[in-house]
Amino acid sequence: MSSEDVAIGAGLSPERATLVNGVGDELGQLMASMRSLSHHLAAQVDPELQAAGVWVLRWLSHNGPSHAGQIATELLMDKGAVSRQLRTLRELGLVLSEPDPLDGRATLVQLTEEGRARLERIREIGRERFYDRIETWSDKDLRAFSAMLGRFNDPGAGA
Repeated sequence: MSSEDVAIGAGLSPERATLVNGVGDELGQLMASMRSLSHHLAAQVDPELQAAGVWVLRWLSHNGPSHAGQIATELLMDKGAVSRQLRTLRELGLVLSEPDPLDGRATLVQLTEEGRARLERIREIGRERFYDRIETWSDKDLRAFSAMLGRFNDPGAGA
């Protein structure tokens, strides 16, 4: 059964099903591009770093010192995977662990200055790649795209 058959079976006209499936295909391509970029950016930090390591760096940059369990929960990652990423990031000198001042049994993880510097370098690479894709777009197109993405990302918009 094709995805179009499924969409038509859901009560959509053939034309609407084609449009919906086209959007789905483009979103799939976008996600594949983002995964590829994540792997590329991780390699810019260190050839052995996995993309998940960059997610951890970004999360720490945005949220500040945190417990490994909190990082795992927020990033929807397995605790073991987060521990492995943190070990690699510590070995690279990008994060450090210190006792939690509120609970000496727990450990807080935070970015080092080197971690912040490398994260900023890969953010710049990401910004350049993004800008390369949209630099020829008109302001009108950018406003429309931003509005549509905002609507798509709003969980209440489809209700």
